[in-house]
Amino acid sequence: MDVLEAIATRRSIGKVKEDPVPSELIHQIVEAGTWAPSHFRTEPWRFFVLTGDARKALGKTLASLVEKTLEDPNSEESQKRLEREENKPLRAPVIIAVAVEPTTANKRIMMKEEAAAVCASVQNMLLAAHALAWVPFGEQVKAVIQTR
Repeated sequence: MDVLEAIATRRSIGKVKEDPVPSELIHQIVEAGTWAPSHFRTEPWRFFVLTGDARKALGKTLASLVEKTLEDPNSEESQKRLEREENKPLRAPVIIAVAVEPTTANKRIMMKEEAAAVCASVQNMLLAAHALAWVPFGEQVKAVIQTR
């Protein structure tokens, strides 16, 4: 599949297969993420491959973040929402989480540039997964960027 076809045909879907993902495939997808451009060649991306119980820990973290936004976290409705959030990572056998670790060595580098590099990295990974016929659950791809 050429890159233009991958761009035109890649879509996020709401269902994933429970089949195990071969480690070679995960390696190829993460490697594609490292090919993204970054200003000053900082390569600010950090990859975390989560399987098994690590997905449960992620679910607890996600639920904790959502809980802080709820008006009444103890209501029945809120408790159901928190349970759904906690179970989201369990829908996929593998999660590749990506974070930005901005460089502090060069004062000319802006946080926006570092975050943009990580976004480009994630796009590379999504396109690689599509080209390799692995369908990621793109709806779960969220970028959280905190600036000081």
